Formats: sequence, structure tokens, C-alpha cells
Amino acid sequence: MNRSDSGVETGRELDTLSGLCPSSDIIWATVGSMLADFLMRHVEYVAESGGKEWIL
Repeated sequence: MNRSDSGVETGRELDTLSGLCPSSDIIWATVGSMLADFLMRHVEYVAESGGKEWIL
């Protein structure tokens, strides 16, 4: 089995999971929004500190 075959199978599995859990789009949108908000605050803080400190 080559990599393209495994990639196709993974895609099918993801489609199946999405079908079983229709609210997953809402969950991922919320997680993505929170992550984007955190990253923006992180970038602003680093910019204000002159890049000397990084929040992990």
C-alpha cells in the first residue's frame, strides 16, 4: 500500500466521522476561533515585548 492509498482511506474515515457527528463543524469553528484569538494575542504580546519573551 502506498501513501496515496492511505491518504484516500484517511479522507474516507474523516468523511464518515463528519457524517456521524454533524455538530463537528461547529466544534471545529469554535476551536479555530479560540486558537486564532490566542495566536493574535500572542503575536501582539511578543511584538510589544520586542520579541524578547514568548508565551507557550
